[in-house]
Amino acid sequence: MITPFHEQERLVIYTVPTGKLFKEVLRYFNSNLNKGNFNLIRRKGHYTLKDTEMWLKRYREGKQIVAVALVGDEIVGAAHLNHCGEVDPIPWKLSITVDGEYWRQKIGTRLMECLIWQARERNISKIRALPRVDNAAAVSFLEKIGFKSVSNEYRTEESGKKVALNRMVLEI
Repeated sequence: MITPFHEQERLVIYTVPTGKLFKEVLRYFNSNLNKGNFNLIRRKGHYTLKDTEMWLKRYREGKQIVAVALVGDEIVGAAHLNHCGEVDPIPWKLSITVDGEYWRQKIGTRLMECLIWQARERNISKIRALPRVDNAAAVSFLEKIGFKSVSNEYRTEESGKKVALNRMVLEI
């Protein structure tokens, strides 16, 4: 049995130390990729069983921090901080998604509180996010958490379209 980080009415937020829950989180991520719901994640293709094994390994090595929100047995949101190596001066990058029907219920905020708590426990001082510039909801959410916009970056999607991203940083 894993202990919840946050429990309120039907909502439970967990850190993710088990393989079974990791598989469920990746299944949830894949479902959201299919729906086009990932505003903060740029991903080619879907997560596989091999990705689950990699995530578990990275989690055990301290390079992956994960939080998952459940209502009953259903995953309704998930977030993770991924250590992207020393290429970036702020190597910890945020990815977060919450089912649309659960927006404005503080689930994203609770997921972020869990990630920030875990980051502090690991002496991480800064994390970054790269929402699309045109995604006002994601930018607004991150600003409410305390992220500050520091610059814009440009990436090319698979279609060849150039996309502007808002580089945002949170000092913990």
